[in-house]
Amino acid sequence: MTLRLRQGRFVQILVSDPWEFGTACGVGPFDAVVEGIQQGRLVLRLRQGLDYGGTIFRVVAVSRYKDSIEEAFEATNDVAANLVLIHGPPRETDKLEDVVRMSGALALGSVHLAPASE
Repeated sequence: MTLRLRQGRFVQILVSDPWEFGTACGVGPFDAVVEGIQQGRLVLRLRQGLDYGGTIFRVVAVSRYKDSIEEAFEATNDVAANLVLIHGPPRETDKLEDVVRMSGALALGSVHLAPASE
């Protein structure tokens, strides 16, 4: 995991599509923290659950234009991403390799790295 994407790093998520999500929850920014990176995907835990077809607590972000999320964040603080919105509360026994394979609602948006001091 790169220093820029270390565990516990504060990020913000914006959701641009689907339109229905924006109507139900707004488009963000939604505060989250990095849980880790697995298979080039960023696993995020929302600071507050979102009610969209159930309560969403986690988001898995995949870069839309680079092979891995680490590569995408090397040059910028804002990365366009495909998002998997995962329902249900996280369990302490969840492993990152299992989380990145969980299914959920699909969305388009971006992930923004907050300043390192946050």
